Amino acid sequence: RCFHIVRTDGSSTDVGYIKCIDGEKRRQLVRPALRNAILPQILQFKNEQFAAGIQKCPYTNEVLSSDSCHVDHLPPMTFETLVTEWLKQVGSDEADVQITGREDNASARLMTNELQISSWTTHHQKHARLRILSRRGNLSDSKIAAGLKP
Repeated sequence: RCFHIVRTDGSSTDVGYIKCIDGEKRRQLVRPALRNAILPQILQFKNEQFAAGIQKCPYTNEVLSSDSCHVDHLPPMTFETLVTEWLKQVGSDEADVQITGREDNASARLMTNELQISSWTTHHQKHARLRILSRRGNLSDSKIAAGLKP
């Protein structure tokens, strides 16, 4: 999925050729950082759902396992809507979200400003409505056809 450059000092880094051609867009850097910040909430939700008993995907009716399921944000408060509303609430835009810089072999950026992290995770905790789905159900066209995915 990417190339690796090995430097003369023996260190290495990954290089995605699409980013070399198209460049990195701020949105593509900020969204994963925001997702990483709420990961504890996602994992807690998943653990609570499976502690309650067997879970099935509402689209495919597959029996789900904790390892293979996806966690999705219920419309109308999709992840994108939550991000947009949070940015509006704090009077910021994507350029204001402080994230880590480019690091060798790192797949995602992380939020670095503790006040932003606290504000974002509190906003997400208060407004997000989560559900678990199968991978196939989460990525399927059935959600789009039902108007459940932007």
